[in-house]
Amino acid sequence: MSRFEIDPWALETAATTVRTAVEELRAASQRISGALVLVGSAGGSAVLAGTSSVVSQRWSQGLAQYAEAGLSLSVATQRAAELYDLVERQARGRFTPVGRP
Repeated sequence: MSRFEIDPWALETAATTVRTAVEELRAASQRISGALVLVGSAGGSAVLAGTSSVVSQRWSQGLAQYAEAGLSLSVATQRAAELYDLVERQARGRFTPVGRP
């Protein structure tokens, strides 16, 4: 018979870590986007400025997709933690030996 244990607190911590990473990714996306536009504008060419704007949008959209995937992972991990915690509490009540006086 195999046995495994799930630590709901560890899952909650993982969910929080992923959520923090998502926030950092979103902030990085905005910084990169702004930097690309700035570099393109500083070049003095309308074509370069237009191209940097398009590239900036693509970078932003691409990173936003990763951020959304990360957010989904965070939510799923948080829900798993809650469900494992619920199962643990229910199992504890059912399998706790009843003492006799």
